[in-house]
Amino acid sequence: MNAKKIVTVVLLLFVIVSVVFLLAKEFTPKQVAIDSPKDESFITQGAVGDSSSRDTAVIDKNLAKVKITQNKNPQVEDRKIVVYYFHRTMRCATCIKLEEYSDEAIKSGFASQLKNGKLEWKIINIEDAGNEHFENDYKLYSQSLVLIELQNGKQKRWKNLEKIWELVGTKEVYLRYVQEEVKSYLEENT
Repeated sequence: MNAKKIVTVVLLLFVIVSVVFLLAKEFTPKQVAIDSPKDESFITQGAVGDSSSRDTAVIDKNLAKVKITQNKNPQVEDRKIVVYYFHRTMRCATCIKLEEYSDEAIKSGFASQLKNGKLEWKIINIEDAGNEHFENDYKLYSQSLVLIELQNGKQKRWKNLEKIWELVGTKEVYLRYVQEEVKSYLEENT
Protein backbone atom coordinates (compact mmCIF):
# COMPACT_ATOMS: atom_id res chain seq x y z
CA MET A 1 0.00 0.00 0.00
CA ASN A 2 1.27 3.39 -0.77
CA ALA A 3 1.17 6.30 1.70
CA LYS A 4 -1.80 7.95 -0.01
CA LYS A 5 -4.02 4.90 0.49
CA ILE A 6 -2.95 4.50 4.13
CA VAL A 7 -3.77 8.14 4.91
CA THR A 8 -7.13 7.80 3.14
CA VAL A 9 -8.06 4.68 5.14
CA VAL A 10 -6.97 6.27 8.45
CA LEU A 11 -8.99 9.44 7.74
CA LEU A 12 -12.07 7.42 6.75
CA LEU A 13 -11.82 5.37 9.95
CA PHE A 14 -11.48 8.58 11.97
CA VAL A 15 -14.59 10.07 10.35
CA ILE A 16 -16.62 6.88 10.91
CA VAL A 17 -15.59 6.63 14.58
CA SER A 18 -16.37 10.33 15.10
CA VAL A 19 -19.84 10.02 13.56
CA VAL A 20 -20.64 6.92 15.64
CA PHE A 21 -19.46 8.68 18.80
CA LEU A 22 -21.55 11.79 18.10
CA LEU A 23 -24.65 9.74 17.31
CA ALA A 24 -24.22 7.68 20.47
CA LYS A 25 -23.79 10.82 22.58
CA GLU A 26 -26.74 12.57 20.94
CA PHE A 27 -29.23 9.75 21.36
CA THR A 28 -28.23 8.21 24.69
CA PRO A 29 -31.17 8.60 27.10
CA LYS A 30 -30.34 10.60 30.22
CA GLN A 31 -31.82 9.86 33.62
CA VAL A 32 -33.43 12.77 35.39
CA ALA A 33 -35.82 13.20 38.26
CA ILE A 34 -39.36 12.45 37.23
CA ASP A 35 -42.23 14.04 39.07
CA SER A 36 -45.89 14.49 38.33
CA PRO A 37 -48.83 16.05 40.10
CA LYS A 38 -50.64 12.77 39.51
CA ASP A 39 -47.96 10.98 41.62
CA GLU A 40 -48.96 12.88 44.73
CA SER A 41 -51.11 10.15 46.25
CA PHE A 42 -51.73 11.37 49.77
CA ILE A 43 -53.33 8.86 52.10
CA THR A 44 -53.96 10.90 55.24
CA GLN A 45 -54.65 14.54 55.87
CA GLY A 46 -55.87 16.10 59.07
CA ALA A 47 -55.47 18.80 61.66
CA VAL A 48 -52.45 18.73 63.96
CA GLY A 49 -52.22 20.53 67.30
CA ASP A 50 -54.90 22.77 68.72
CA SER A 51 -57.72 24.08 66.58
CA SER A 52 -56.41 27.66 66.64
CA SER A 53 -53.20 26.85 64.74
CA ARG A 54 -54.93 25.03 61.88
CA ASP A 55 -51.73 23.19 60.97
CA THR A 56 -52.17 20.39 58.48
CA ALA A 57 -50.29 17.11 58.36
CA VAL A 58 -50.07 15.26 55.08
CA ILE A 59 -48.65 11.75 54.91
CA ASP A 60 -47.36 10.76 51.51
CA LYS A 61 -47.38 6.98 51.15
CA ASN A 62 -44.80 7.11 48.34
CA LEU A 63 -42.25 9.11 50.32
CA ALA A 64 -43.19 7.74 53.76
CA LYS A 65 -42.80 11.09 55.46
CA VAL A 66 -45.01 13.68 57.07
CA LYS A 67 -45.26 17.23 55.78
CA ILE A 68 -46.66 19.80 58.19
CA THR A 69 -47.93 23.03 56.71
CA GLN A 70 -48.75 26.02 58.88
CA ASN A 71 -51.73 28.04 57.75
CA LYS A 72 -51.46 31.24 59.75
CA ASN A 73 -54.43 32.83 58.01
CA PRO A 74 -56.90 30.33 56.55
CA GLN A 75 -58.65 33.18 54.69
CA VAL A 76 -55.62 33.81 52.43
CA GLU A 77 -55.80 31.92 49.15
CA ASP A 78 -53.23 29.18 48.68
CA ARG A 79 -51.30 30.25 45.57
CA LYS A 80 -48.15 28.85 44.03
CA ILE A 81 -46.35 28.68 40.71
CA VAL A 82 -45.14 25.37 39.28
CA VAL A 83 -42.41 25.39 36.65
CA TYR A 84 -42.35 22.23 34.54
CA TYR A 85 -39.65 21.16 32.14
CA PHE A 86 -41.25 18.59 29.82
CA HIS A 87 -39.08 16.24 27.80
CA ARG A 88 -39.17 12.95 25.95
CA THR A 89 -37.04 9.87 26.59
CA MET A 90 -34.77 10.42 23.58
CA ARG A 91 -33.13 13.85 23.81
CA CYS A 92 -30.49 15.70 21.87
CA ALA A 93 -27.64 17.71 23.40
CA THR A 94 -29.65 20.93 23.01
CA CYS A 95 -32.59 19.38 24.85
CA ILE A 96 -30.30 18.48 27.75
CA LYS A 97 -28.91 22.03 27.72
CA LEU A 98 -32.47 23.46 27.88
CA GLU A 99 -33.07 21.45 31.04
CA GLU A 100 -29.71 22.37 32.59
CA TYR A 101 -30.15 26.09 31.92
CA SER A 102 -33.74 26.01 33.20
CA ASP A 103 -32.62 24.21 36.36
CA GLU A 104 -29.90 26.79 36.95
CA ALA A 105 -32.24 29.72 36.31
CA ILE A 106 -34.86 28.43 38.75
CA LYS A 107 -32.55 27.26 41.53
CA SER A 108 -30.22 30.27 41.44
CA GLY A 109 -32.93 32.88 41.02
CA PHE A 110 -35.67 31.61 43.33
CA ALA A 111 -34.10 29.68 46.22
CA SER A 112 -36.31 31.30 48.87
CA GLN A 113 -39.52 30.78 46.86
CA LEU A 114 -38.60 27.12 46.31
CA LYS A 115 -37.94 26.73 50.02
CA ASN A 116 -41.16 28.41 51.20
CA GLY A 117 -43.33 26.51 48.70
CA LYS A 118 -44.44 29.49 46.59
CA LEU A 119 -42.57 27.94 43.65
CA GLU A 120 -42.10 24.32 42.59
CA TRP A 121 -39.67 23.00 39.97
CA LYS A 122 -40.54 19.70 38.28
CA ILE A 123 -38.96 17.73 35.45
CA ILE A 124 -41.37 15.42 33.62
CA ASN A 125 -40.80 12.79 30.93
CA ILE A 126 -44.08 12.96 29.00
CA GLU A 127 -43.49 9.50 27.57
CA ASP A 128 -43.66 7.86 31.00
CA ALA A 129 -46.91 6.13 31.90
CA GLY A 130 -49.43 8.56 33.34
CA ASN A 131 -47.71 11.65 31.94
CA GLU A 132 -49.13 11.54 28.41
CA HIS A 133 -51.93 13.96 29.30
CA PHE A 134 -49.45 16.83 29.67
CA GLU A 135 -48.92 16.85 25.90
CA ASN A 136 -52.58 17.75 25.32
CA ASP A 137 -53.03 19.81 28.50
CA TYR A 138 -50.28 22.26 27.51
CA LYS A 139 -50.22 21.74 23.73
CA LEU A 140 -46.63 20.44 23.80
CA TYR A 141 -44.88 19.69 20.54
CA SER A 142 -41.27 19.51 21.76
CA GLN A 143 -39.26 19.89 24.96
CA SER A 144 -40.93 22.75 26.79
CA LEU A 145 -40.71 24.95 29.86
CA VAL A 146 -44.20 25.71 31.18
CA LEU A 147 -45.29 28.00 34.03
CA ILE A 148 -48.50 27.09 35.83
CA GLU A 149 -50.31 29.15 38.46
CA LEU A 150 -52.26 27.13 41.01
CA GLN A 151 -54.77 28.78 43.31
CA ASN A 152 -56.27 26.64 46.08
CA GLY A 153 -55.01 23.56 44.24
CA LYS A 154 -56.71 24.47 40.96
CA GLN A 155 -54.94 25.59 37.82
CA LYS A 156 -55.69 29.23 37.12
CA ARG A 157 -53.45 29.85 34.08
CA TRP A 158 -50.37 28.58 32.28
CA LYS A 159 -47.74 29.79 29.83
CA ASN A 160 -45.31 27.90 27.58
CA LEU A 161 -41.97 29.74 27.45
CA GLU A 162 -41.41 29.08 23.76
CA LYS A 163 -38.46 31.47 23.40
CA ILE A 164 -36.15 29.01 25.19
CA TRP A 165 -35.36 27.41 21.83
CA GLU A 166 -34.29 30.75 20.35
CA LEU A 167 -32.19 31.73 23.38
CA VAL A 168 -30.44 28.46 24.26
CA GLY A 169 -27.34 29.57 22.32
CA THR A 170 -26.65 32.39 24.80
CA LYS A 171 -26.76 31.16 28.39
CA GLU A 172 -26.94 34.57 30.11
CA VAL A 173 -29.85 35.71 27.93
CA TYR A 174 -31.62 32.37 28.46
CA LEU A 175 -31.25 32.56 32.26
CA ARG A 176 -32.48 36.17 32.34
CA TYR A 177 -35.51 35.34 30.14
CA VAL A 178 -36.58 32.40 32.33
CA GLN A 179 -36.05 34.33 35.56
CA GLU A 180 -37.98 37.37 34.31
CA GLU A 181 -40.92 35.21 33.19
CA VAL A 182 -41.03 33.31 36.49
CA LYS A 183 -40.70 36.55 38.49
CA SER A 184 -43.57 38.05 36.52
CA TYR A 185 -45.75 35.02 37.26
CA LEU A 186 -44.86 35.14 40.96
CA GLU A 187 -45.62 38.86 41.26
CA GLU A 188 -48.91 38.94 39.34
CA ASN A 189 -52.04 38.87 41.52
CA THR A 190 -50.05 38.72 44.77
